[in-house]
Amino acid sequence: MVSLHRVVRLVIAISIVTILLVASGSGIVDDRNRYDTSSQGRMSGSLLNDNIRTLSSTPTEQVNPYRSYISEPAPIGIADYGLGNNGLPYNYTTSSFVGNVTLDSISMYSSSTSSYNVTFQLNVNMIFSYRSNFYDFWIQDVAYLNTSSRQITFIDNIWNLTAPNSNMYNSTVHGNGTIGGIGSKSGPSQFYYDFSNSALPGNNVTLSNGSSFLLKVNAYLGPGGFPEVSFLYNDGFGWVIYDNAVFHFASNLDQIPYFFVSGNSYNPANTYYDAELVIGGPGSASQSEDINSSILLMLEYYNGNNYQTVPNAFNFGSDTGETIYNAIGDWTYGSVTGRVAAYVRSGSGSLGQLYNSSELSTLKITSNISNGALYIKAINSTSGALNVTSFVGGQLNVTLFPGNYSIQIYNYSTGAFENYGNITLWAGKETLLPNDTYEVKFLENGLPAGSFWYLNVSGISSGSISADQYSVYLHNGTYNFTTFTSDRNYRAMNGSGVIVVNGTTLQIQISFLPILFNISFVETGLPAGTEWSVILNGKGTIKSISDTIVFSVINGTYNFIIPKTADYAPNSSTGSVNVSGNDTFQLEPFSLLYGYLTGKIKPTASVISVDGTLYKTENGSYNISLAPGNYSITVSAAGYVNYTTNITITSQNLTHLQISNLQPELNPWPYAVVILLIIGMLVGLIWYRKKK
Repeated sequence: MVSLHRVVRLVIAISIVTILLVASGSGIVDDRNRYDTSSQGRMSGSLLNDNIRTLSSTPTEQVNPYRSYISEPAPIGIADYGLGNNGLPYNYTTSSFVGNVTLDSISMYSSSTSSYNVTFQLNVNMIFSYRSNFYDFWIQDVAYLNTSSRQITFIDNIWNLTAPNSNMYNSTVHGNGTIGGIGSKSGPSQFYYDFSNSALPGNNVTLSNGSSFLLKVNAYLGPGGFPEVSFLYNDGFGWVIYDNAVFHFASNLDQIPYFFVSGNSYNPANTYYDAELVIGGPGSASQSEDINSSILLMLEYYNGNNYQTVPNAFNFGSDTGETIYNAIGDWTYGSVTGRVAAYVRSGSGSLGQLYNSSELSTLKITSNISNGALYIKAINSTSGALNVTSFVGGQLNVTLFPGNYSIQIYNYSTGAFENYGNITLWAGKETLLPNDTYEVKFLENGLPAGSFWYLNVSGISSGSISADQYSVYLHNGTYNFTTFTSDRNYRAMNGSGVIVVNGTTLQIQISFLPILFNISFVETGLPAGTEWSVILNGKGTIKSISDTIVFSVINGTYNFIIPKTADYAPNSSTGSVNVSGNDTFQLEPFSLLYGYLTGKIKPTASVISVDGTLYKTENGSYNISLAPGNYSITVSAAGYVNYTTNITITSQNLTHLQISNLQPELNPWPYAVVILLIIGMLVGLIWYRKKK
């Protein structure tokens, strides 16, 4: 690898968070549970799939991975030499490799360069033929990391391995980089290299503990039939193509270039046809010591439909001169996803095989989904289903740790799931799942627009659903389902049940009902049988002659109006009630609405009697509050004739009774004297006549 002293200094530190690696079908192994091989029987034979060609048991030649390194220092990580169980060689081709790095923690130091720098190298062989000539180029996609500052940048190299002393020339390849030399006296001395542009997203950023990044290389035919290789990285800013190298001496190829892994023979430069994701020193065959690190590495190849973990792996590479020491290279798997990774940590380690195909399982699924993703989790896991691998072409082939899993396939085009139920994967075995599922459509009704609901079918969760229907695809069998909503104002009327799939599609109605609570308005003060009413916003008006009016409502805040009724009015005619998971009680006292009798009387000392109740006047004026009704009024004063009348008092109205003057009473004495005189005269007249 090229010396890295020309790397542009990292001057800007940008914090990034751990990335969710789903775009390539790569994810993060979620634990450190090492597979205990002592408790599992090993099975002979190599992993078989469409892209791995197993050679005969008596190969003509077989590579020795320990030829370059037998102990540390070495490039530590994960490497596929094309050697399976019992050293049986195999080979395969692919158009793409992806390396996945998760830094739980990292601290390394290179005494030879007096720096804290290390490199993460994705190293592969790219092959193509042109005019009956065979070409082999060593491809390096490199992340250059300062383990003290955590700043990262990206570099790529291309070396010509077509023959032991092949070189690179300006006429060989065109890209963002250039041709350089290392002054070696033997072996290739010219090579292509490129430093990623510092302005690219995710370049020269600062990584934190728990951060992940991806390296990817793609081989393909470009315009004009030229073989090309692209170099990519992804450290949380999406996939970035930072270099695309075109081998412009070879045009109009009728066969696409490819990456090649083989354990059957060495390449023309007498190195390996292997694929490596390894950790090494910062350049120029330097070493770094692992002071204190915890790193996960995953290496995957594209099998034509999806990215798949390499079938067999060693914990060291052999092609690069950059190395580390005081490092333990082990392997682990995700307890939820079953995915396999190398686990590198500080300590005294040894070189050897990480795992082989007899210790792992393969799962092959045939689906009617042309563009989808595998969702998988261990049956005993309480975590949600995880997106492990995206795929195309209706086929899926993944390498997993043996165990019991729950499987479903997500359709990117329709948003629907195919549920493959629970399966058991065995070590050294391939499990086939054919396409024989049937649609089960769940139809929701009752929820207001914008509400989310959720479905779980035999432990597989749908996630949030906003539409009024949702489909899963199930094999024949019996399944339990539960459903609920995040809207706390509603509940599922049939929130759980059993589905029996027997060769036909099904439709399941899911009805949601509002969860109702009572608002009780209770009146006091009204005469029995008096009609009154309450107006509640959004719920209309209820009238009643009883003392209680009840509304059934969902949680929320409600405004109310209570109109006056007859001659009574509520003490609070408006207000609001908050309903939050309980019935509420609202007491509403009513009060009588009085009317008023007013006026002025002469003489001013008059007294008013209202149905026998006396009221004094104030200088002849009066203002008497009375309940609505009919009254008998008598006004009296000494020496005056009483004034009597009937009136009707109405609520909240003035009744005016103006009496200008009472009539004075007549004096009886003059009339009595006259009468007595008349009587006397009559008596005298009668007496006089009798005397004659």
